[in-house]
Amino acid sequence: MSIENKTKFWIVCCEDNAVTQKVAQAVDAWHLPGVRSLILCHFADADCIAKSEYAIFITSDPQPHAQIKISPLTLVQPCSVSEATVKAPDQQLIALHERYGQSPQSWWFQLPTTELRAQKVQPVSPEKSVAQSLAQVEIFVRNYTREMSFTPFSAQPSSTQPSSTQSNKATATPDAPSAEADKQPVTATKAAQPAKRKVVLSHYRRL
Repeated sequence: MSIENKTKFWIVCCEDNAVTQKVAQAVDAWHLPGVRSLILCHFADADCIAKSEYAIFITSDPQPHAQIKISPLTLVQPCSVSEATVKAPDQQLIALHERYGQSPQSWWFQLPTTELRAQKVQPVSPEKSVAQSLAQVEIFVRNYTREMSFTPFSAQPSSTQPSSTQSNKATATPDAPSAEADKQPVTATKAAQPAKRKVVLSHYRRL
């Protein structure tokens, strides 16, 4: 069986730039069984992604925001689809399901590129975007897949710890679904409690 067919968790970078290249390289450098990264989703990769269990789609955030935004993806078709949103991760997920009859449980990571500081829009450093992305990828891989026991951020132990000031972040546990998490994107750095077995979040199940 090929490596692709054994992949349970795909990290799909929907844009090709300096930030996503560093994220993809770092994820691959972890050498985790069942976890792979990908820059841009081509037709040859679509089948492997559709047959996987989990996927994270990463894009840049067009709006000023200091923190990464994370939202679950579903198969609900938006009321109106503009040309600008056709290639958005939610549309990619719908296309995968329509073509292959299945698709992974998925999330959308929007990385900050600008933020408001001193009442001005200032650029966010690529290093900050990369660090936020990798910290969140690590949390998701650690908590939502089986047979994953690793510490890829041993040199930066504080990067994966949630901030005490960020108490309103999105968390997801099987017993405590959050209705708000399905309504709008949220800034999330708080990890769910580690699971002893693979977790399928009830309020993230696709329709």
